[in-house]
Amino acid sequence: MTGVVKRAARAIVIDDDGRLLLIKRTKPGRAPYWTTPGGGVEPGDVSVEQAMVRELREELGAEVAAVQQVFLVSDQIGAGEAAVQHFFVCRLRHLDLDRRHGPEFLEPGSGRYDLDRVVLGADGELPVDLKPAAVKAFIEANWIALIAAIEPDTTVSAAVTGPGVQVVAALLWRGDHIVLVREQRDGQEIWSIPGGGVERGELLTEALIREVWEETGLRLAAVGPLAYVVNTTTERYPSAVVLTFDCADWDGEIAPRDPDGKVTGAVLLPLAEAKQVLASSLASRPEIEPLLVHLDGAGGRTRLWSYRDDHPIY
Repeated sequence: MTGVVKRAARAIVIDDDGRLLLIKRTKPGRAPYWTTPGGGVEPGDVSVEQAMVRELREELGAEVAAVQQVFLVSDQIGAGEAAVQHFFVCRLRHLDLDRRHGPEFLEPGSGRYDLDRVVLGADGELPVDLKPAAVKAFIEANWIALIAAIEPDTTVSAAVTGPGVQVVAALLWRGDHIVLVREQRDGQEIWSIPGGGVERGELLTEALIREVWEETGLRLAAVGPLAYVVNTTTERYPSAVVLTFDCADWDGEIAPRDPDGKVTGAVLLPLAEAKQVLASSLASRPEIEPLLVHLDGAGGRTRLWSYRDDHPIY
């Protein structure tokens, strides 16, 4: 039986004009060739799909929607061992090349990584040397189906779409110390605890593990008990729900790797010092008030906090 020892996540990204987003690779002494954006699945990735989302942010500064896995390519790399590439089709939502980052852009010997928007020819063939050949043949044979797969689903009723924003956050404890993160928001430096939005298809636990990894570089081994819930509604973020968990089972070294580039630092602080930092933070009242009450031990059982336009509702 063959075992999978290496996995990669790649994206067949299509923009609103029906163009395929590819990476043109140019290396010294070799003819140019093209690849789909993506890369290897890393230990901190909670799923292959989330690895693909991370790779798109790193290589293109891209956000996508309508994600579906559509194709697999496997290569034998040893006796009883295989490398598998998972291909996902998705629709481009946003692109910001200024957000590109990653080791491949820092190594001169890696050559060039240039974005290329490619249109299929009238004969239905891709006019570029896309690697691997199997995915090129798949795209050419299934282009109409791929376009159909990323069309917005208009059959879902707005009445069952749930909260406008779902967010998870972690209180990372180590004895009487907790981890705080420093991030840039709207031009200001904000101190808070690690956390962020739940992405399409994620479970709450998966989102929390991913956010902790991205914002601190720490690996969350288990999600602890629910500490408190904050429900807010504002014009910018209507009907948002934030769930904060007490987590003590984690390991690793602090090294933020936020793909959005907003988190600029993280630190493990004694509780008393952390509370002072949070009390002077420029974060919003719904973010800080419940947190400080919980850290003071006055929260009691899991509590629901409600705010409308940052004003508490009792």
